[in-house]
Amino acid sequence: MRDKPRLAGPRTIKCSLKMQGKPELIVNKKTAQLGDLESNQD
Repeated sequence: MRDKPRLAGPRTIKCSLKMQGKPELIVNKKTAQLGDLESNQD
């Protein structure tokens, strides 16, 4: 699996994972951890 861009927002990570064919639920769990701080700016 590729390195996940930590500085990228949750949307970028979500889009990247979706392009790899990752299911929405898994993507949401990933972004919940990686984009926790960034979600405040959304």
